Amino acid sequence: MTKLIAILLLALTCAALHAQTLTLQGSNWTWRGTSMSDIKGEWNPPPSNYWTEVAGLPVIRYYHAAATIGTNIYAMGGQGGGTGTNVYKYDGSTWEEVAGLPVEPPEGVLYLSAAATIGTDMYVIGGYDSWASETTTNVYKFDGSTWTEVAGLPAARVSLAAATIGTNMYAIGGAEESGFTATNKVYKFDGSTWTEVAGLPAPREELAAATIGTNIYAIGGSYYGVAKTNVYKFDGSVWTEVAGLPVARSLLAAATIGANIYAIGGSNSTNVYRFDGSIWTEMAGLPAARDQLAAATIGANAYAIGGSSSTNVYKYTP
Repeated sequence: MTKLIAILLLALTCAALHAQTLTLQGSNWTWRGTSMSDIKGEWNPPPSNYWTEVAGLPVIRYYHAAATIGTNIYAMGGQGGGTGTNVYKYDGSTWEEVAGLPVEPPEGVLYLSAAATIGTDMYVIGGYDSWASETTTNVYKFDGSTWTEVAGLPAARVSLAAATIGTNMYAIGGAEESGFTATNKVYKFDGSTWTEVAGLPAPREELAAATIGTNIYAIGGSYYGVAKTNVYKFDGSVWTEVAGLPVARSLLAAATIGANIYAIGGSNSTNVYRFDGSIWTEMAGLPAARDQLAAATIGANAYAIGGSSSTNVYKYTP
């Protein structure tokens, strides 16, 4: 700042001697003046609440999962191109294929699973592990380099959501293997063991979940094919219904930036809604309609990844 002021004073002095108007820009300020007495500074805040398209996935992906370890996002499994077990890492600039999901042959596929992170370990939970739509209980842990199969879910699940409070991860709702109907059951994982905890107030599949502080929010989803607006808060013990989405949404994604959750797309829409723990506010929409997408964050930016048979990735700046 001292250097900028010195340069500014020198430039203004020269401009005054030549009776010219000076305009200098830097650090989001614009300075104008023809003499030392009429210098004026205008604050130009950086742009906010917008989406930009960034490097796309190497292949089409939908019905996939995504989560963040450190400053890297991982997009895992899904349908589209590749083998269905591919995993891609995004560092905020480029995508790179890394070790794939350890799903056993011959099918080699995992989709409609959920993902969440405990510390520096990421977990992929449930889903379909065959093209014959066979629901799995399998859970896989990834430490950034290697996949390890860990204790499986107490019951097979697909189209579920997952989120974390502290060192506990929760598998929320989804469809049961028997009849593929939505369930309200919730399971807690402490890194070694799964335990059934308080269930959702209503059965839900195709929902999203995200955390603000020490509360998980289960958002939207569907029941018997009908999209819902309901949002439920979980404090680790009980579920409470809170303000619902402005419109019903299923097959949506959610991500947390700071103390706000963003509900992104779903039901083939562009809508994005911000939730601060009490009210929902509509924000800038996606550049293109999306459902069956995934979302994750790096720092203060959220990323909407794939969906609707696309490779597109969009970055959100709040």
